[in-house]
Amino acid sequence: MSIHDRAWYREQDEPAFSLSLISAAWILIGATFAGFLGQEATANAGYGVFLRAHVALSADGVLRGEAWQPVSYLLLHADLGHLLFNLIALFFFARVVEPLLGRGRTLGLYLAAGVGGAAGHLLWTAAGLAAPSAPVVGASGAITGLLAYGAFRAPRTPFLLFFLLPVPLWLLGAIFVGWDLLAAVQGTAGRVAVQAHVGGAAVGALWFVLSGKGLGRWRLVPRAALFRRAPRLDPVLDRPTPVEEAEDAEVDRLLDRIHVGGIDSLSETEKEFLKRVSRRLREDGSG
Repeated sequence: MSIHDRAWYREQDEPAFSLSLISAAWILIGATFAGFLGQEATANAGYGVFLRAHVALSADGVLRGEAWQPVSYLLLHADLGHLLFNLIALFFFARVVEPLLGRGRTLGLYLAAGVGGAAGHLLWTAAGLAAPSAPVVGASGAITGLLAYGAFRAPRTPFLLFFLLPVPLWLLGAIFVGWDLLAAVQGTAGRVAVQAHVGGAAVGALWFVLSGKGLGRWRLVPRAALFRRAPRLDPVLDRPTPVEEAEDAEVDRLLDRIHVGGIDSLSETEKEFLKRVSRRLREDGSG
């Protein structure tokens, strides 16, 4: 029995409710939905033009010094359909990435990919392929960054394309990013900001490379993990080291002694060891 299976550890690791239990997926979904509600309320009040000029992303806005635009544009969407499509994709891809990175780094990757998507659009504009005043809205660049990272790190993770066709995540990433690249080259993207998708995907791939992780041939996020709160450490993804295994074995031995003879059967050194392990596990489990 592992230390993670012990009742005392589970009780400490899973309190009834805490803000630390809110996953990155729900944080991002909540923020994006709140942004859309604010957008609709502001537009209904007659400030739609203001939003497009100062909150959406444009080369003109960045050149005016509005440095928030490479992040604020993630909170705006063209319409309800655009929002719902992005929220569904965000839910699934964030649930793939969070067991691999943890909540904090997943949020960091999302924001970095969003900025990468903004950079993609600004480079697109600099190349003369979009008007400097053309606004870009939507979270899809950041979401594509999550997809790209997940496709590299856990390529065999199953995904239901259109909720019907099971495909590995690497193939899904290749299809989406490949279409974006093809549409960009052929100029057939229409109103879809494929340049932002490509920029976000580039950040996701770069994050994988800089993380120093080898190709995840054997890494797999179980499908069931997409529908539950993702732990920071997934035993399928991160096997314990020999030192951690030895530590677990020692904890089990001491807990068995406590079961038989009570806590007083341990020496002060052994008690201190259990406290140290318990403290470290709680810290490792925080978001």
